[in-house]
This record gives sequence, structure tokens and C-alpha cells, in this order.
Amino acid sequence: MFQYGSNWMDGTSGISKCPIPPGRSFTYDFLIDGQYGSYWYHSHYSTQYTDGMVGPLIIHAPEEAEVRKLYDHDEVIMLQDWYHDESKDLLPAYLALGNENKEPTPDNALIQGTSIFNCSKYDASSNRTCEDNSTREVFGGGSALSLLILLSIPFLRKPSYEIFFRTHQAVAALVVYSIVQHLISQSNFNWRYVYIFAGVFAALLVFQCGVVTFRSKTWGRHFPRAFITHID
Repeated sequence: MFQYGSNWMDGTSGISKCPIPPGRSFTYDFLIDGQYGSYWYHSHYSTQYTDGMVGPLIIHAPEEAEVRKLYDHDEVIMLQDWYHDESKDLLPAYLALGNENKEPTPDNALIQGTSIFNCSKYDASSNRTCEDNSTREVFGGGSALSLLILLSIPFLRKPSYEIFFRTHQAVAALVVYSIVQHLISQSNFNWRYVYIFAGVFAALLVFQCGVVTFRSKTWGRHFPRAFITHID
């Protein structure tokens, strides 16, 4: 996203704007010209976005009403690293002398902020609250043609996500609807997809997002699963 003449609306804390104090609010008010699509917002203060201070940011286009006639349903799906320790506890070790390029490996990867984890890895003395399965339905039913916006949000490692949409109904078609650029990434986004039974694979690289539509004869339950590979 290109933003001119209002650095205080997109600044680094303590440089072009002051941090937002706890318990206070700040309204972002800026103009953009001729830009629309799928982006994401995140905290600029230290590593707060690693702990969940992130979210999708959709800029609607003037022609969107016509485009929406091409599909029945749209939804943003966020993929992100997740550490069971807060970033403030991970950062000192990462910045310590002799630890160059030794990024901590995430404990998990999340889809829409939820995932599955083997809680037996932690004993009672760990004082951790753990739930084995926090997954939930991430996009609604009742649609024949759906548009999904995928966002890849990492911390320190460079992950490559593969997301698998398992459907209970036969997939009639998979169409790459459009390719959009993340506001940080300037490289091209490449989709890799292959039909496997009644499912679809799609590959997503670091700091990138993509938009894909798929059609099913009747909309059944769709179970997305993500596989994460960290690139050294």
C-alpha cells in the first residue's frame, strides 16, 4: 500500500509517531489513490504483531459491486506462526551475541487463530494452559462459488505454507481468480495447485497473499489444513 504525505499514520513507534498508550485509542485517517485489494495491518511496536496484534485490511474497489456478481461468498483466511512463549521472552535470545540466524522455530501454525496441538508435550509443572483442539469452522456454507483470501503472516522464520482444502463434495473447478500483492512484498506470487481426491492444495510464501475461487456442485463442509515448512 502506497501512502504519501501522512507518515504519522503509518509510522514506526518513536520515530514518525508516538505509540498508542494502554487503554487509549487512535483513529487512522489517510487517503489512498487508485489502490484496492487485500492487505493486512500489524503493530509497529517491537514484536507485538507476533503475539496477535494483526488482522486483515480490505480496501474495496469502486467496481466491486459488479465483481461480486461472479461469486457467492468471500472470506479472509489468515495463516500465521504461533509461539507458546511471548515474543518479549524470545527476542533476547535471538538478539544475543553468537545467535545470528538462529531464529526460534514456531510451536504451531494457526488457521484463523486456531489449531491442533499435542498438549501431552507439557506436564503439569509447566504451568501452561493448553487445549488440544481449538479448531472451528472458518468459513460459512450455502455457497456454490466461494472466494478465499489467504494471508501469510510470519515472525522471524521464513515459512512456506501449504493449505489443503478438504471437501465433502466433489470439486467441479478451481480457478485462480486474481493475484494480489502484499503491501510489503514486491515479488510475484505463484500458485501451485493439484487435484487430490476431493481436495485442493495451494502454496503460499512468506509475507504474501492470494485470492482463489473454487466451485463445488453443492456446498458441503470444507476442512482446511495447513502444513508449514520453514526456509533456512
